Amino acid sequence: MSTNSANSIDLCHKIKNDKATKGIPVIMLTAKGETEILTKAHRAGANDYRVKPFNLPVMINKITTNLRQKSCA
Repeated sequence: MSTNSANSIDLCHKIKNDKATKGIPVIMLTAKGETEILTKAHRAGANDYRVKPFNLPVMINKITTNLRQKSCA
């Protein structure tokens, strides 16, 4: 999910606070590495935060790890 607007942070918060969707891993993507956005993303419940451009093998590893953690929960 892209963090180019406050709507992305709000959506993440809604996903993580809904019983039906709270277990879905959320990885936020942004072109900005600003501490304020990172903090908002984590407060909203994001599982991870990546700054573009991102390394594809690392991104695949992050997705795989988050999905594994979800299946173990």
